[in-house]
Amino acid sequence: MGKNNWMTSEGLDLNLEIFNAPKTTTMLVSWGDLVGEFISYSSKNKKIQFRVKMTPTLFGILEAAPNEAKIITAEEDYTIAWDAYNYSVTNVTDNATISIEEKS
Repeated sequence: MGKNNWMTSEGLDLNLEIFNAPKTTTMLVSWGDLVGEFISYSSKNKKIQFRVKMTPTLFGILEAAPNEAKIITAEEDYTIAWDAYNYSVTNVTDNATISIEEKS
């Protein structure tokens, strides 16, 4: 074994801070009754993408959604508002990726 290999037992957690590992920040998106995992945001057309668990009532929830969404982090909540918007839904296994952008 080389000198840069580390072995641990199953279930043993390592504190990666000692290796200066970057910390991940959890980012969520809240849009009406949906809360999901943030994927991306572009200021052009105020386009946001996020992932939620697929539910049987998803399309009813989408039709009743408001004209604003929030990107939620530990430090702040950032609100995106649309005068009018279009959305699209992509199904990947049991998750739905939702994209929303300002109508042009």
